[in-house]
Amino acid sequence: GLGASVRPAPGAEAVVSFVCRPKAGGKSEVGGTRVVAIAGEPARPGDDAWRKILSRELLDMRRGERIEADVDDALTLDCCLHCVRVAKTLAPAADAPYAAGTVAATRHREPKAG
Repeated sequence: GLGASVRPAPGAEAVVSFVCRPKAGGKSEVGGTRVVAIAGEPARPGDDAWRKILSRELLDMRRGERIEADVDDALTLDCCLHCVRVAKTLAPAADAPYAAGTVAATRHREPKAG
């Protein structure tokens, strides 16, 4: 489910909107959209600097909170946390005892004594 006011735990998925603005002014070239980010995700080779900052800053944010953080000498990250996924629900395996249709098929095959 989605948590209303939790802080993202390391590895949790969070829906954020963000934009990286040039400190000198002008139009942003990165962001301006909603994305799912992983809180506290370790940096991978080739990651942009803003992605590392976003992942780290998510660990200290709450739902609805907006932050600004310096990415480098030229960019400022502006980010708002919308929601955090606190649990994932997985569909049952195909061979699970309650797979689609198996309960109904069993019920109709063996009617109750009446």
